[in-house]
Amino acid sequence: MLGNAMLSYSLTDSVSCTAELGKVWKTVWAFLESSDLPTRKAAAQSLDLMSRCFTPDVISSAINDGEAKSTLSRVITQTAKALDSLAYARSMPELLSVISSLITNLRYRKECQGSPTPAESLLLPLIKQVGDLRIQKGFEYKEGADATLAIAMRVLGPQVLLQVLPPNLEPADRYA
Repeated sequence: MLGNAMLSYSLTDSVSCTAELGKVWKTVWAFLESSDLPTRKAAAQSLDLMSRCFTPDVISSAINDGEAKSTLSRVITQTAKALDSLAYARSMPELLSVISSLITNLRYRKECQGSPTPAESLLLPLIKQVGDLRIQKGFEYKEGADATLAIAMRVLGPQVLLQVLPPNLEPADRYA
């Protein structure tokens, strides 16, 4: 419900929505720690809807934000920390879904065609982190990581993605 409400709010008053987005994101994010799968899935869906609320001003602020104080910068930092956190281990499919949403919703270029997308400018470290998790032995969510990396490939293109990820994402000892 919150995701739909925020998306509607952003369509009618994007400035006011932006002012509340960080607070609402934080509230919904807490549900990713739930032991209840339907609750985690609903939280991820809500965060997906809220990731559509990032205005060009919010995105520009995050790109120009050296101290990571913008709402979007805090969202990205929180997501990166969650990928390495034991508290979110059971939420990995939902985290990967949120990352996919961020990549998708930060794909548009404001400037000329040759400039990097906001997804490239802001999310490459997070995408690299997903690639690193993907090659860890015993990582259970390879399909989800593959889906996230496929979205990154579509949005960023192979040249950009291959600069941060090795061409072979399989563990070296898998064939041994």
